[in-house]
Amino acid sequence: MSGKRIRNLMGMLIVPAVGSALAFGTAANAASVTGDPSVDSGWILGGNSFDKGVYVQGSGTFSYDIYSASFTLDAVGHSAIINSFTGAGLDWLAGDRIVGLGGKFVGNTIANTGWDAGEWEWKPYSGGGEAFNDDVSGSSNPQAKFGTSAATWSPSTVAPLNGNGSGSTGDGGFGAIHMRTQISFGNRTDAGNGIPDLPDLLRRVDGLGSAVTMDNEFGRLVYIADGQVPESWQWLLNIDLLERNFAGDPTPLPGDLAIASVQRGTNRFTDGLINVVPEPTSLALLAVGGLVLLRRRHGG
Repeated sequence: MSGKRIRNLMGMLIVPAVGSALAFGTAANAASVTGDPSVDSGWILGGNSFDKGVYVQGSGTFSYDIYSASFTLDAVGHSAIINSFTGAGLDWLAGDRIVGLGGKFVGNTIANTGWDAGEWEWKPYSGGGEAFNDDVSGSSNPQAKFGTSAATWSPSTVAPLNGNGSGSTGDGGFGAIHMRTQISFGNRTDAGNGIPDLPDLLRRVDGLGSAVTMDNEFGRLVYIADGQVPESWQWLLNIDLLERNFAGDPTPLPGDLAIASVQRGTNRFTDGLINVVPEPTSLALLAVGGLVLLRRRHGG
């Protein structure tokens, strides 16, 4: 390939990325949290739970779009989150850095996932298992796993519902965090829509690779439900709060891997893997670096 063609191709790739990065930077600085990541500013779609390259494993039929966000708590815009719970040494403070992982149930087709229809295999069970989201009920249990830079999670190389990807909490690396609701959606109803809540369980991977239960105030859950059935949700993890309490230990950061999951009871589940979007400033610096590189290659 000629040098001119390479430069033209790089220009096609870099320039649109610059515009996207700057646009995202503006949105993420004003990240909103209402319980529906599909409409909130600063939340970026990372794919569907069944997309090829996203789907990890699980025989559940949970089709949900996965979103992520990285932002800093604002005293005014995020006052409900900051003031939602207080505990000795566990307060969420204005200026704290947050990573977020969200989901929303959506319809789907096999063709839309990128997998070959001939490879797809439903896993029928009594009452369903042969159509997207026929698992969704009050027993649907949204979960989030935030990995550190040492995470070794991987997507499936075979089509659903026989995923062979890696998604265990222990593979998230030292400092990884796992948050979830109860086995059922518990006593949550639409009366709590948009109101910050605590995870029912929060665990952290220690230096020996064990997942240790810890105070759930390191995380937050904001959701939208129809009755007791979840429709969309957003998990929030306070990075700076973790660093204040586990000084020197690794923590999940923007750009690290994260796994979204929905499980029905203790049985069927669907895991999806994405990278948490970088912080706005990181994206802006990346965009500027791209411009500099482009100018240098053009001899500017």
